[in-house]
Amino acid sequence: MAVDRLRSRHPVLDIDTELLNAPPHEALLASGAEAELLALGSRGLGTSSGLLVGSTSARTAALADFPVILVRPVGPVPDSPAGAVLLALDAGRHPQDSAISFALEEAALRHVPVRALYAWLPPGLLPTYPVVPGRHAHSPRARRAEDLLTQALLPWRWKFPDVRVEEVCLEDVPAGAVVAAARQSCLTVLGHCPRSAATGPRLGAVAHAVVRDAAGPVVLVPDP
Repeated sequence: MAVDRLRSRHPVLDIDTELLNAPPHEALLASGAEAELLALGSRGLGTSSGLLVGSTSARTAALADFPVILVRPVGPVPDSPAGAVLLALDAGRHPQDSAISFALEEAALRHVPVRALYAWLPPGLLPTYPVVPGRHAHSPRARRAEDLLTQALLPWRWKFPDVRVEEVCLEDVPAGAVVAAARQSCLTVLGHCPRSAATGPRLGAVAHAVVRDAAGPVVLVPDP
């Protein structure tokens, strides 16, 4: 059984089991609401942009109003995965303090730095490839994007003085930039807004792309 394997691999952990008589995603949502973090397996969440289909993990992740980590089964995971914690932010829209706090706390526990990434597109540029990096690198809009990222992180640098934070501001397609950066990270953290549409539970385009394509674990932290 899965619980026996867990206990044999992690003998110092206190592991409890519970059998719930409810649809899987409802049971997970109810249990996750009482936990600090819900861990789910992920084998990819479909190809439709923003639409999560055919997966209990996908449905749960889209609706959860608490942090969820999705882990793709890619073989044995090393005890100390290399790389920084990647924090993907949309610094130009709204505060994402919950995601920032989660990322810095994880980095402190893992003794690794945080790479805070804000990828943006100039108005009028379609969010498709290819993008010419740096075309607006010295423009007022680019400097404004850098200022937004710095201001979003500033209070948290004071709260976590021992965590090194690298700020990266890119003119690029946000989804593609985050997926690419996740390849060099031990963990990817991003905020999202739980939502449900007439067609079913949905994540935003960036969150969906990262969960679908990132090889490493991804944490979705709901915006307050």
